[in-house]
Amino acid sequence: MTYPRVTLAGYSIPHPSLECVNVRVQTTGDPAREVLKDACQELMLMNRHVRSVFDKDVSEFKEEQAHLKAEEERKNAEEEELKKQRDLLESMDIESN
Repeated sequence: MTYPRVTLAGYSIPHPSLECVNVRVQTTGDPAREVLKDACQELMLMNRHVRSVFDKDVSEFKEEQAHLKAEEERKNAEEEELKKQRDLLESMDIESN
């Protein structure tokens, strides 16, 4: 309906078990098939754009998650190393007493 050459657009599904859709398009004068075809092509372009933006954002999100996981693993390794060093120092103190 937001397409400028369309004055009325709608659809109906006669029955849920039928693989059939009735489409009604009323135009400002251009042939309805042409207007519907143009609108569908525009919709496909919009869908491609949305898909590319979505794929890009998913990729960036995955990279960010991988980076965060690597950072967390690095911190955990550092904490484990510090714990080992503390344990070693504590064992040295016990032996000297």
